Amino acid sequence: MTQPRTLKKQPQGSKSASKSPTKVHTPSAKDEHLSAHAPFEDYCPFAQGLNIINADPQCNPTKVLYALLPAIANPSLIPGMAEEECDRIDVLISGNARHIEHAKIIAAASPPPEGVSYWHKYISAQDKLNWTSEGGLLLLAQHLNKTKGDCLVAELVISGPITTEVALGLARIRAMAKEFEVELYLIVSAPSTAQPALKQVSDGYLEVLPCEADLGVQTAFTIDCPGLGELGLGVGKAMVSINYSDGKFRYSYTPFISDSLDKRIVWTMRGLDKTLEEIGAKLKINKSTVLRRLKDLPPTRRLKDAEEWLSPYFEATSSDAVASPDSSTLDADWDDGNPSGDADGA
Repeated sequence: MTQPRTLKKQPQGSKSASKSPTKVHTPSAKDEHLSAHAPFEDYCPFAQGLNIINADPQCNPTKVLYALLPAIANPSLIPGMAEEECDRIDVLISGNARHIEHAKIIAAASPPPEGVSYWHKYISAQDKLNWTSEGGLLLLAQHLNKTKGDCLVAELVISGPITTEVALGLARIRAMAKEFEVELYLIVSAPSTAQPALKQVSDGYLEVLPCEADLGVQTAFTIDCPGLGELGLGVGKAMVSINYSDGKFRYSYTPFISDSLDKRIVWTMRGLDKTLEEIGAKLKINKSTVLRRLKDLPPTRRLKDAEEWLSPYFEATSSDAVASPDSSTLDADWDDGNPSGDADGA
């Protein structure tokens, strides 16, 4: 059973946190969105024990890890969730020298939100450690003991089906996290067939899936609390957009509308009280196509700054030069970045 989050005060002398970078511009409906979901305002998807964030193999788990740290610190970034705060998160990264170098660069470019501190521990290994193995369990127990009462985040790769050994290892991890009163988050990369077993062994379970990014945004994904999403109320699911500029990653959370950019554009225009004919004429599609794109989307509503969000799309389509995000720039910046900021709090 999920336990409510126990908030901890920042310990004296701990590393101070810097302000979070400016969010990328996306249409925000958070204020209007949450007012309709009062029954869920006290719900937190995370708990003391084992929280599994199951990331689709198409999503880089290390990118997902750092993009989700703000939501772990404050779950209210996910629409409808409780506005609770965790002021310290320990991050455990293992792997070869190349992986650790990349992780350090991402960490240095991902300052925590104001009032929150990230503490990093890097463990050199031939590959990412298997925390469900005997050696992994012993090492993880040491870090859980040091993290007692706070939050700990790590990665776990499961290459095949959930075997009996892996299931037992996860069960032991769950028990250890509860014993040390730690909110443990495992960013798991596993086949889709592993989903039922991962749900069964976790105290909190979320899913990460790829998502088509907005224009001008380098990459995006969705974060979903499946149990709430099945209610069809538009809560428990967010789109996370990631941009990189001026040496910093910019993470933006917005209520989920659709994983398709075309559908989000149609939905946003409809929220501006545009008719099906007006939308079709603007987008050069017929009315029936507009109607199909609106099917199964949340009820439309006017979003703050919707016209500003739409303008880059119309500018791009008017010149027939819709450019896709250039991920090569991001990779280049990783390689040239400063891997400083190794805050070893372990």
